Amino acid sequence: MPSSPLNQFRPPRPRHLPGNASSNSRTLQSGAIHLPPSESSPQGPLIQRRVQGKGQTMTNPSSSPQPSPSASQPTTITRLSRSLTKDEHTILLRHRLSVATIQALLTIPPGATPDLILQKASLATELRAFPLRPGEKPLFTTLNAHAWTLWPLAVSRPSQTWEKAFLVAQSEASARDEWLYLPRIDRVARAPLLADRRHLLSTLCRALRCAADLAALRRDGSVLRRCLELARCLAASAWEGRPASELRQVPGIGAKKAETLISAGVASVRRLAELEFYHIERLLSRNPPFGQETLLTLRTFPVIKVRARFERWATVEDGEALREWDAAAGGEEDRRDGVASSRSDNRDSGRQGKRMAILRAEIRCVNEVVPTWKKDHVPWVCLAVERGPLPQGHRVVDSRRGGGSGNSGTAPPPAVGDARRNAVTGEGELLFFWRGSIKRLMGGVGMDLAFAAALQPRESIFLWASCEDIVGTLVEMGITAPDV
Repeated sequence: MPSSPLNQFRPPRPRHLPGNASSNSRTLQSGAIHLPPSESSPQGPLIQRRVQGKGQTMTNPSSSPQPSPSASQPTTITRLSRSLTKDEHTILLRHRLSVATIQALLTIPPGATPDLILQKASLATELRAFPLRPGEKPLFTTLNAHAWTLWPLAVSRPSQTWEKAFLVAQSEASARDEWLYLPRIDRVARAPLLADRRHLLSTLCRALRCAADLAALRRDGSVLRRCLELARCLAASAWEGRPASELRQVPGIGAKKAETLISAGVASVRRLAELEFYHIERLLSRNPPFGQETLLTLRTFPVIKVRARFERWATVEDGEALREWDAAAGGEEDRRDGVASSRSDNRDSGRQGKRMAILRAEIRCVNEVVPTWKKDHVPWVCLAVERGPLPQGHRVVDSRRGGGSGNSGTAPPPAVGDARRNAVTGEGELLFFWRGSIKRLMGGVGMDLAFAAALQPRESIFLWASCEDIVGTLVEMGITAPDV
């Protein structure tokens, strides 16, 4: 398999930092964005949407480029391939996607909202093998108007492949497999849909991880975070930030038991794992050994802890390490006493007058044994640092049409507004990214990651970490740079 497309962001070799004694034994990962090859399958397409009045529905993306599925057009494919950069072409090979799909994912704008990102992924040409069959149309018409659909389509009767994938993704995360048994589809039409479901979700996850790679190339931290969160929700069949969805990941707990636990103040899998077995049996009115079996299962649920801090402002003695950071960031700057002054392109213009700061993040897994939550599969962990304070209401479900959890409320600002705001303030810029197996975080020590970032005094950044494919492992925290 090809190597990671983001090798240009990987530091050549960690170097010791001069300075205080606590730093001498550490290493500086200079603005590194390390994204090892993903083990899950990615694939994804494109779509354009518009917000119309209070209905907040989506238009048919007929204006979006949808290349012909015919394989007898080598000239077109060659022309599109030449428009990709070397890194983008590496991503194409790594995720095994078509050129048209990559081109569609490249149109995701900075600061794009989760629904727009999912629309782009739903237009993957790889999904055209799963068309919307005539016997499935009544079901998807019902799904489009159902209460659990966060982002309904503008059309009343879905008929296209991308619309099928778009609604399947939302229904799976909202209701797991319950949507397959609505009375609007018969047994004959349900059988091929059951077969399509697994491939649709796998392809969408591939597309979303590919979109995350492309966002990391342009250092768009907000889009990367939303892409990975969407992929995590689809893989876990649960929405991040919804207690009912999170609790239903536990075997033996359905919708009614999840409501019972939430009413008793147990709103997360972590909280459930802290209870005694007899409390679980009492709350759910179950007989032994249900409580002990549940706790034994929850031993394999990953629990991550993160601690991050501002280490110190960079000095002249850190020159070599900071030059490596410049090479990783793709800019050329003059530095005096750790102060960054821009002189090249617009990408570096946001760093004028900022000082280089050395920050440190410690991440570890507190489970007694290596967690294997999903079919003995050891999960991978992602950690990212973004510029700006910890945003409010930034979960995917918070961008629901008409409000976070109901049908009334104010919709979030469009992606274009986010892009304008981020262009001025720099919020959402990806400062650091790390991905690795959870095995590396065991033993009570975990990983100690040091990295550099250009910050202003009293500027805020925030860090998040989560396991892939598992909802409920997310941890977040903010960091504020001190005065000089």
